Amino acid sequence: AALAAYVIEKATNISYQEFTRKHILSPLGMNASGWSYDDIEEANHSILYNENHLAYPKYALVTYPDGGLITNHQDLSIYLMELMKAYEGSGTLLEKESYAEPLRQ
Repeated sequence: AALAAYVIEKATNISYQEFTRKHILSPLGMNASGWSYDDIEEANHSILYNENHLAYPKYALVTYPDGGLITNHQDLSIYLMELMKAYEGSGTLLEKESYAEPLRQ
């Protein structure tokens, strides 16, 4: 995922964060999602606690594209609904043919 993000950055001359905001998050209305805590409104997100009831510290991944998206349950459901619509042939982000490969069974 990090290599794919790098290729996107080189091909588009914009950051992966900006690319995903412009082409995925914003078109879907995923306004509570981002790649860093600076990109989100923290009040829209839950805080993780350990067994001692202490909040886990915030963290970031160096290779953030491989699992560093910060989102909430509402935005995640929007993304999952887009994937379900794509499976049925009515996704809104890509052409129908572009969904075929990742959704192939």
